[in-house]
Amino acid sequence: MRDVHSDEVRAPALRLEGFEGEWSETTLGQVSYRSAEKNSDLTYDETFTNSAQNGVVSQLDYFDNQVSNAANVGGYYVVKPGDFVYNPRLSVTAPVGPLNRNDLGRTGIVSPLYTVFTLTGLDSDFTKWLFKGQTWHRYMQTAGDSGVRGDRLSISNADFFDMPLKAPSREEQRLIGDYLNRVETLVDSTALRLTSLASLKKTMLVKMFPQGTASTPEVRFDGFEGNWECEFLGTRAEVKSAARVHRHEWTTSGIPFFRASDVSAIANGVSNPPAFISHELYENLVTRSGRLRKGDVLVVGGGSIGTPYVVPDDKPLYSKDADLLWVQSDRERLSPEYLATFFRSPTFQQYLRSISHAGTISHYTIVQAKNTPIPLPSLPEQQAIGTYFRSLDALIEAEQKKLTTLRNLKSALLTQMFV
Repeated sequence: MRDVHSDEVRAPALRLEGFEGEWSETTLGQVSYRSAEKNSDLTYDETFTNSAQNGVVSQLDYFDNQVSNAANVGGYYVVKPGDFVYNPRLSVTAPVGPLNRNDLGRTGIVSPLYTVFTLTGLDSDFTKWLFKGQTWHRYMQTAGDSGVRGDRLSISNADFFDMPLKAPSREEQRLIGDYLNRVETLVDSTALRLTSLASLKKTMLVKMFPQGTASTPEVRFDGFEGNWECEFLGTRAEVKSAARVHRHEWTTSGIPFFRASDVSAIANGVSNPPAFISHELYENLVTRSGRLRKGDVLVVGGGSIGTPYVVPDDKPLYSKDADLLWVQSDRERLSPEYLATFFRSPTFQQYLRSISHAGTISHYTIVQAKNTPIPLPSLPEQQAIGTYFRSLDALIEAEQKKLTTLRNLKSALLTQMFV
């Protein structure tokens, strides 16, 4: 890859090595033809839809049922493998409507509101990626009309096929398409690994805790045996809250001040505007409430109830929120990592449902936390379980970061590799 100087106005900002010069200008109508074949003899009965997120997919997969019916599909357009489909429906992710290729490998039909065309003069993969970018959006916004409702773009066939396009040589087109296909393969494989890891975690959170009246879990590490005990959390941990901090006491720097929203944000892998308190206020508060220590567990008591955060070190940190509980476990009898894992488990969620009269609970109080029954193996087994899920969470976090990086790369390439 190399950068192209800004004075080369008809060439992309980012180009594959070995290629130079301006791209040629053409129109969509010069490199394709409109496919207006209708399903008049009802040969095809599978209806496709073209969505911004998923591309051309079967209605059965997208809506869980066939929205169209045999009585009205005679006027639908036939879409063959490799045909392109434009949907004028507008959305945040498709501000001029999605335009995607039929990659299902079979023929189907689409609503007559769609435009279908067959490519003749450009590389198909290159064109697929061109329309996943935004270089064609300005023309559509100028030539089309979103109307009063603003949910559908109206554009004539003549204007649609008069859309200006810029393209390099067929060889460069082919290589661009191949390069972006490989990036997409990396995105898809990473997303699949992430889904598999999340599914594994969900499964193991069930199988590694006793279910119902059982006294042992279905899945257990080698070397551990015997029945688990069940005790109230308050017998093995102190559950409390800290002294209150008023909003006007927040500062822009100093000692980090954790709220329930911070714990939830960390659990969801997103950022939250940080809050701080002064060193002077911190010292005054911990004199009354005590200091958070490594291994203490903060638990959300409102909203995303049960979301835990294990304090990672002894650096100064203060937390106070009406919806945030502070749990200090007896480390010789209750592992903090195991406790955090328990709060993430379906076993804990089942307990919450059992103490709610309306199916959900709005607040999880200190008293309720102390009276929460927790299944308990030996301390070494607790530690093994906690370590397992901490490692699994680290793998999930790494794959999520990789996926985000790849998606950002793909987005940048779609912006910089086309004109």
